[in-house]
Amino acid sequence: MKVDPLTPSAGAALGELITFAGYDMKPVEAGNKASKVFSKICDEFYVNSEGFASFSGIPFMTSVGPIKCSLNGKIS
Repeated sequence: MKVDPLTPSAGAALGELITFAGYDMKPVEAGNKASKVFSKICDEFYVNSEGFASFSGIPFMTSVGPIKCSLNGKIS
């Protein structure tokens, strides 16, 4: 198994909210509800052939640009 961290665009602030175009970014409180939500959507996280991390084909974005990874395929 290969592991490579996701890398935000240069200049992204630590702890910055990651956004997805077309989705309202409301926090979900931690606890069982949060883990149940994640388990329903985790199969939709991928790094595409261009190296961009995405959810259902929509890139992970910071205020200064997309998040990348050198490995392609499912993010697990």
